[in-house]
Amino acid sequence: MPLGEGHGTGAASGGPEGRRFASMGRTTHYGWWKRLWRLTYLRMVVPILRARNRPHHTARGVLIGVFVALTPTVGVQIALVSLFWVLFRFFNRRWDFNYLVAVAWTGLTNVVTVAPFYFAFVVTGWLMLGRWDDLESYEQFTQELTASLEVDATWYESFWVYTINLFDQFGLPLFLGSLPWAVMGGIAGYKWTLKLISAYRARRQASAARAGGRAGAPATGG
Repeated sequence: MPLGEGHGTGAASGGPEGRRFASMGRTTHYGWWKRLWRLTYLRMVVPILRARNRPHHTARGVLIGVFVALTPTVGVQIALVSLFWVLFRFFNRRWDFNYLVAVAWTGLTNVVTVAPFYFAFVVTGWLMLGRWDDLESYEQFTQELTASLEVDATWYESFWVYTINLFDQFGLPLFLGSLPWAVMGGIAGYKWTLKLISAYRARRQASAARAGGRAGAPATGG
């Protein structure tokens, strides 16, 4: 056998070892996304399905949570949801919403998603202002975003320091560009939640009806 053949070439030639390592890579990648989806489902979808309120009450919670999440207010999002809840609870009961669901959906922007979301806000803001030449690359934006959020602040200070830093760094385009996303995202979340609850409750009713039918069926044979 010539030197170099059959030794250390399994991964490159697609041999058993190469296929095994490739399979491990795919499994690890798939497992990571599966865990992320499971965490998202548990933290954001399960609270909707377990809510005992009227569907519109729960859907308004998603609307408020998504609206706040899609604004550059990292650090004060829960405080904003709390403020909205108090205002609607005591001054406009028709807009009362599920507070826990709203808080859960502020997690739509997190350490994984904040950079692409905020970049979309900035680009949208520049386009709305007609300042095409000010557009920057995603890599440059993420560096600036990381620098603006790497602030040594206490938990209390973080309620306003992060938002102020974002405004100082990106200014009006970031905040203006977030508004279309927040409004459309909130409305989409509201409608999606109503459909989700309706489908979930319909499945539960159908399942209960089938179970009741089997329990009430007369025994045969014997």
